[in-house]
Amino acid sequence: MTTKICILFLLFWIALPLIVLGQVVEQRVPDPNTGQINMMRIGVMDGNHISTRFKNWGEIAEHPYSPSCEWPKGTKQEYMDGVALIVSVATRDVDGNVIHPMETQYREFVDLNPENPSELWGWAPLPGYFSEGSTSPAMSDDPSTWPLRWPDKPSSWDGYWNGWFGKGKTQAALETYFVFDDDLDEEWNFYPDPDDSSRRGVGLEVAARYFQWSEVLARDALFALYFITNEGKTDYDSVYYAFYADWGLGDLPGEDMDNMDDCGSYDLELDLAYAWDYDHTGFRGWKVGYGGFAFLESPGISDDGIDNDYDGLIDESRTNDAGVWLDQYPYGVSDVEAFRKFYNREPAPHWSGDEDGDWTPFTDLNGNGVWDPGEPLNDDVGEDGLGPYDAGYPGPDKGEGDGRPTLGPGNLPGEPNFGKRDKDESDQIGLTGFEIFHVHYYELTNDEQNWNVFRKSRSPHEKKPNPLVGGNLGMFFSSGPFKLRAGQTENYSMALLFADNLETLARRKKTIQNIYNNDYQFAVPPLKPTLTAVAGDRKVVLRWDDRAESSWDPFLQEHDFEGYMILRSTEPNFRENLLITNSYGDQYYYMPLQQEGILAQFDLINEYSGLHPLAEEGIKFNLGNNTGLRHMYIDTTVQNGQTYFYAVLSYDRGKVDTTEIGYEGIEPMTCANRIEMDIAGNLVPDINCAIITPNPYAAGYQAPSLDREKYGDGSPIQKQVIGTGRIEVHFVEDDSIRDQHVYEVVFQDTAKFHNKGATFFTIFDSTAGKTVLPQQKLGQQFETPVFNGLIVNLFNDTTVAVDYQKSGWKVKTTNFKTVIDFDPTFSSEFNPLMNISIPYPADFEIRFSDQIVDTSEKGLGTFREVPTKFSVWNLTENKPAKFFFRDVIEDSTLTPDSDESILLFIDNPDVKYFRLNTTWRIKFLSDTTELEIPPQPGDVFQLITRKPFRTGDVFRFTVNGVKYDQNEAKSALKDIYVVPNPYVAAASWERKDSFLKGRGERRIWFCNLPEKCTIRIYTVRGYLVDTIEYDGFYYASPEYDSGIPQSGAPIGAVPWNLVSKDGMDIAYGVYVYHVDAPGVGEQIGKFAVIK
Repeated sequence: MTTKICILFLLFWIALPLIVLGQVVEQRVPDPNTGQINMMRIGVMDGNHISTRFKNWGEIAEHPYSPSCEWPKGTKQEYMDGVALIVSVATRDVDGNVIHPMETQYREFVDLNPENPSELWGWAPLPGYFSEGSTSPAMSDDPSTWPLRWPDKPSSWDGYWNGWFGKGKTQAALETYFVFDDDLDEEWNFYPDPDDSSRRGVGLEVAARYFQWSEVLARDALFALYFITNEGKTDYDSVYYAFYADWGLGDLPGEDMDNMDDCGSYDLELDLAYAWDYDHTGFRGWKVGYGGFAFLESPGISDDGIDNDYDGLIDESRTNDAGVWLDQYPYGVSDVEAFRKFYNREPAPHWSGDEDGDWTPFTDLNGNGVWDPGEPLNDDVGEDGLGPYDAGYPGPDKGEGDGRPTLGPGNLPGEPNFGKRDKDESDQIGLTGFEIFHVHYYELTNDEQNWNVFRKSRSPHEKKPNPLVGGNLGMFFSSGPFKLRAGQTENYSMALLFADNLETLARRKKTIQNIYNNDYQFAVPPLKPTLTAVAGDRKVVLRWDDRAESSWDPFLQEHDFEGYMILRSTEPNFRENLLITNSYGDQYYYMPLQQEGILAQFDLINEYSGLHPLAEEGIKFNLGNNTGLRHMYIDTTVQNGQTYFYAVLSYDRGKVDTTEIGYEGIEPMTCANRIEMDIAGNLVPDINCAIITPNPYAAGYQAPSLDREKYGDGSPIQKQVIGTGRIEVHFVEDDSIRDQHVYEVVFQDTAKFHNKGATFFTIFDSTAGKTVLPQQKLGQQFETPVFNGLIVNLFNDTTVAVDYQKSGWKVKTTNFKTVIDFDPTFSSEFNPLMNISIPYPADFEIRFSDQIVDTSEKGLGTFREVPTKFSVWNLTENKPAKFFFRDVIEDSTLTPDSDESILLFIDNPDVKYFRLNTTWRIKFLSDTTELEIPPQPGDVFQLITRKPFRTGDVFRFTVNGVKYDQNEAKSALKDIYVVPNPYVAAASWERKDSFLKGRGERRIWFCNLPEKCTIRIYTVRGYLVDTIEYDGFYYASPEYDSGIPQSGAPIGAVPWNLVSKDGMDIAYGVYVYHVDAPGVGEQIGKFAVIK
């Protein structure tokens, strides 16, 4: 959770009784700095389907600015005007008067300095928690927003994310962290620290964290956690924490046209406040869903002798140390029945400081009583919260692997499921007050009025609130009264969630509650791969690294990476890919890209494949088909000129346990895919995403290719192989391709009969006379690293087996069917003592005659020499094959539906006694529906096998490098064109407007251009509108897809945004363009812009 940390004060002799009882004083170490308005930063949380602005003084959403709780992300459909954190206290001013100061900050109607109305009173951010040059608060996914030094962490955290889960740990898809206080509030004649007259407000400092998860059941929720510390010297006996929710369902950015018909209510069973639009129709007709406000964590009271949260435990505290081992029933539980109901488990032995008993020590695999490297640490990771598989792990620290729960001193996180990282170790008072009202019925400027609201309000479970139907909807959530003593920290948290309907919202709330109940810990998706994309003519080449494959899931305590899937969309939020729905019709899973019916999904070759057994909400995750991993993909289904958004998602295999009633466990998880919009409106892709526009190559440009004329048969790859696998050659870096270089892929194997053992390969550049890829071990599939601009994919048939699709009658008169198997007499399955049967990797041909043409061998004590009217030829080794023949009817040929068979064998002196290995057996079956027609002279049966590559196998190919044909470029000048032409209002490739007002982006393309040219655009009267200098590699300025390079090859197209050289949008009408290409020629054309 947050960094509100507990220091253990060992106060000499005086503290001894507390230590014995396992009690220490809670104290988050406050920051010596104070808040400043000029430290305010605006960020965007868009790590899942919710996108919203927030300010680093605890305010979520900010109408009328976009996005303001936009859901789904990218639709401009907004649900909240804002959410504010409130703390209200009772105290006395310097004159002895009872006062009720209230601290908050919001976009409107908050306290201002009456002498200087531009000066806000209330929360203000502290410096040091974001980068000095950043306009955003610190975000977990963007190191450029992090400070050089975290003020509340030791220097060893420098350069790492200040994560709630530990140093550098980012278990959420997106997390932000900031700190603010109330020092700027000078409304009251009150000083929280009597010794410091410069400290104002009521002496509160707040550390805040917001989380978003991309996991399918949590991706429509945003979590907010606040850790509120009394850093003054005044004890408060009566304090309320509260949230103010200002709903705005149905609005669009900058519009206030649909905020007067909002409705609100509270569901007692779900413990959820929710809101909806009266007619379910927003401004401009969009369908409005439901918004939910889930109250989660409240302050706790650890000294009143009451079970405030009804969990069977009394006076829990997050400040306890490990305490003593409890091994006598009921193990410190005061109400066993309440404990069972709350935790859904029985009490068990545990450390007394871990009151709820959910902390898990290391797993002692060898039973020696101490932790050894390689044994799972589970929760026993020490003060820093890090284990050996976490990034930035510095080695064992205090408390790691000691078998006792450990608190994090100061602002260190400590161990999971204990202390500050276990919400159940707080005797929470819950939601004590809830109000639904019309916005501005209560004003945030009226401290006394709001104090009375909080004091008089009742929990919805005590007094069910009346729904509000039709209005500008506001809500108060409050918890209190409770004591907040000097140095004490108490937490407050909530979640916002959204859904299309109330039923789905209810299901989402249960998921939100489970996440919270597990202290925000659950299975973690694999790391994101780093993606690069290169565009070509009607193709996009994607490449990514393998960092995800070493991912460690701290929740499951295992490496659980399984595969990759590729998404492609024409909009940056990938809504187009949410095609797989659950049983309720909700969009649930992404559908990967497909080419020719084949999914762009690549998984490990292992025991996990097909549909995952768990059916979450009636839908199962596709784990893949054991295709083998890939790190490169070429999409050839794209259109030139269309901008595409790609994401490569890594995913894990989940977890399944079999129970008496079926399966339980965790469904597979995919990493997040996120393309955000910066403050200037530019799209910025995450490391596993890309934005790219394919276009034709520049006129005259000839892309690299395989030489099809080199080997005489028109084949691009010369095959001198027995193995039945294949290779693919891909060009990924055009400018690195070496013209007319010949490459050889040479194989070796270690098996005597080439049917098992290890296979290796090496790639040589025979033109340069050197090895470009040293010997590599080959399994079923291998993807080489890039060499000389190439990638080679190898596919190997590692298991010798009959290829039934290719086996059969080559020449056929007979209607006999065939059976190919192993003789059980000589196989391990039926006769382990005589296991001499092997799958031999060769092809055979049985040639029939009406004369005696061969004689079978005798041997094995069973077979005798038999003259036969057929012969067997080893096609692979081009020699006669040896065989046994069991001729029951003694007619020198095979009889169907009998014990007669042909048994092939191979000489092998290494086999004791027999000096041979048997292999394939062939039997005949008759077609019972027709008259039997036995094999006739000239009939030929082929037995074809799938074979691994072997020593001597070679693939050879020659590459053509990049070429430029100037004559072709000249002849192509007449083919220059503008698309769309005419331009009518908008084009399909333009992305959605990111601004509150105005037309947004417009774009046309000049296509089929030579490599270098100047384009001048004129009105029909000859006025120069704009000039474009094009060098073949220029693609984008910031307003076009963030200036991302598009290709390693010169492209023949350039966009224009319909803005003149004077910065004005052009008028409707006809325009003339002039293309001047030095050394190539000139071309004039026209295009029209139509209203």
